[in-house]
Amino acid sequence: VQAVYDDNSTSEKQSVDVTTAAADDTKTVNVLSYGAVGDGMQAEDEIGTASSGTLNTNAIQKAIDACEENGTVLIPTGKIFLSGPLTLKSNMTLDVEGTLLATADASQYSNAYDNDPAKTGQKSVSFISTKDSDACENIRIVGNGTIDGNGWCRTSSGNSFEAFAGGKVTDVRKTAKNHLAASQTARYSKQGDTKSYACRSNLLSLNNIDHLYLGDGITFTNPSMHTVSISGCQDTVVNNAVFS
Repeated sequence: VQAVYDDNSTSEKQSVDVTTAAADDTKTVNVLSYGAVGDGMQAEDEIGTASSGTLNTNAIQKAIDACEENGTVLIPTGKIFLSGPLTLKSNMTLDVEGTLLATADASQYSNAYDNDPAKTGQKSVSFISTKDSDACENIRIVGNGTIDGNGWCRTSSGNSFEAFAGGKVTDVRKTAKNHLAASQTARYSKQGDTKSYACRSNLLSLNNIDHLYLGDGITFTNPSMHTVSISGCQDTVVNNAVFS
């Protein structure tokens, strides 16, 4: 392991022993078996169309809940699965070989403000998370696919996303048109520009996990807010993962 500093210098290499529970290939749960439909479509920003497809939140969550200890939930290759927020549990692997695409429907992401108007400026629930009240162990998120937060419009080059400019709701409506950042900011616009902008979701929020592994080629991209938030975790490894 090496650290890379702001001036591009690196620390000395150090060896680190990491223990994670291996997935049992005989315990693989394909989300298709629980009714998920891989008919999702990405937003077409140049022509102004939003993402679309069957909302698979319930089907994918059922697959996660049914996954045996040290088993794997498979998002199969070659398909895009549109979904709302998902909750992981201990002793499982989420193997993303296709694309897991976050819905841009802000109503799918609960927020404290929904039940208590005094609670303003708080993040909405993340696309993928663990239960804040539970301590978890042995969670792996791997694969050759993509977890896409559907947060912002792509630039004309198609390789990057529009930067939020100025902290105004009107800017978000332009730079995230038809995407989650715009819909979440609009949903909570009564809170004012700054607080409604703070109501966006992280792509992943992983808390209180012993033995966490992210990698093996997976891509995490286009969050509405932060890409990955890791808090209170022990024995965490990020290996061969792309964040964009």
